[in-house]
Amino acid sequence: MKALLVIASCLYVLAVGEGFVRVFAPAAIMPRFVEPTAYGLRGNVPSTSYWHYTSEVSVEYRINAAGIRADREIPLAKPASTCRVVLFGDSFFMGYEVDLKDAFATLLEKDLQAAGYRCQVVNLAVSGYGTAEMLVELEQVGFQYSPDVVIFQWHRTDPEDNVRSDLFRVAKDGQLVRHAQTYLPSMKLRAMLDHVPLYRWLEQNSQLFCALRERGAVITKRQIMVARKEEAQSALAQHAEAPKPAGPKPLPYRLRLTRDLLAEGNRVAHEHGAQFMVFEVPTALSRTQFDTVDDRLTASLPTDVAYLTPIEAFRKHANPDLKLYYEHGAGHWTPLGNQIAAHEAAQALIAKGWLDRWR
Repeated sequence: MKALLVIASCLYVLAVGEGFVRVFAPAAIMPRFVEPTAYGLRGNVPSTSYWHYTSEVSVEYRINAAGIRADREIPLAKPASTCRVVLFGDSFFMGYEVDLKDAFATLLEKDLQAAGYRCQVVNLAVSGYGTAEMLVELEQVGFQYSPDVVIFQWHRTDPEDNVRSDLFRVAKDGQLVRHAQTYLPSMKLRAMLDHVPLYRWLEQNSQLFCALRERGAVITKRQIMVARKEEAQSALAQHAEAPKPAGPKPLPYRLRLTRDLLAEGNRVAHEHGAQFMVFEVPTALSRTQFDTVDDRLTASLPTDVAYLTPIEAFRKHANPDLKLYYEHGAGHWTPLGNQIAAHEAAQALIAKGWLDRWR
């Protein structure tokens, strides 16, 4: 009898908590279905479909057999007389909070084809990826699609993600070196929980559960970051005895690492005969104010790294009554935000002449 009372009390508390969250502090229900890949990173679970719900949207995600958000299978072999643009990024490029037809990749392909270019866009974005993971994915998977153009998304979370993953480090001699061979945070626990039907139901239906899980993820990321930051500071201390050169203040380690990762992506893309571009996701300060991610990094990039920010286009379209970023979910681009970003990317690719032979 006591056991039943305890169970009933727990269910009552959870029901009240769920009701409170839904009424007074609505939480987004945005499960992320990923699994370990053969190359040691998280990847989208192939051949799945699931939904995200926020107070602003309800969106279905359909993942093909290769782990790509798409309604069709995409052969590795490139179609004849067709340019392939391959995207690497996180949830912005994957198209979180918008239907597939309104996602950056879909709109970029549509814009290029409408301009008369025979182009196919392959979207290898995975939610949560930083630059380090993009680089590994490019080398392990991306080149199998024979890209003519490679685009790396650049977002304000990338520098910390790159330190936290510890996949690469800047060595004592200043060279970028591979460090960890895998980065699979909480994947063993996730694999275990995904076999529990109640857990699967809660992550797709309970706002209280999603709010608590998100809070736990933030705490875990901070703990990992503290440990990685200490290691990074130790790495920087190796240079402390050397005289500090006169001139601008050196980049913080996280930005230096990110800069070197982008430069390496540029190098290996060119080595495989592909053009390379970094595409910035501007930071939304309000509906009418946007900021660049970090001018220090962009100013330090090698001159042969093509860098594009759509910030001026976002500012041009800014309106207090217009949302370019969603405000009650995870802050991704709205359909219009994706449209602006994709149009800027298409115009930049065309202006550079990289696609001329496919027109």
